[in-house]
Amino acid sequence: MKRGKLHILTALFILIVLIFFGTWFFSIQENWSYVDSFYFTVMTITSVGYGDFVPTHDISKIATAIFAMFSIPIVVFVLGVIAKTYFERRISSIERRMSEMLMREKVIEKDVEELDEDVKEVK
Repeated sequence: MKRGKLHILTALFILIVLIFFGTWFFSIQENWSYVDSFYFTVMTITSVGYGDFVPTHDISKIATAIFAMFSIPIVVFVLGVIAKTYFERRISSIERRMSEMLMREKVIEKDVEELDEDVKEVK
C-alpha cells in the first residue's frame, strides 16, 4: 500500500473513532438519540456549533470542552493529511506529464535536425 493511502486511511480511522466515541458518550450522558449525538459530535469537532443542541449536565459540559480541545486540532490535522496527499498526487501527475512533453519535444527536435540535414544534402 502506498504511503499516502496509508496516511489517509489512518487519519480517517482516527476521525471515525472520534465521531463514534462522541456519539456514544453524548447518547448515554445526555440521553440523546444516536442521530442527535452524531450531529452534535460532528458540529463540535468541526467547530460549527449551531447551538441547537447543548450539554445540560456538568460532566457533559466539561467533557465537551475537553473533547473539543483535542478533537478540533485532530480534525484539522486529518484534513491537512488528506489535502497534502491530494496535492502531492496532483504535483506528481503534472511532473510526469511535463517530463513526457519534454521527451516528445526532444524527439521532435531530433527529427527536425535530421530533416534539416536531409534538406542540406539535397541542395
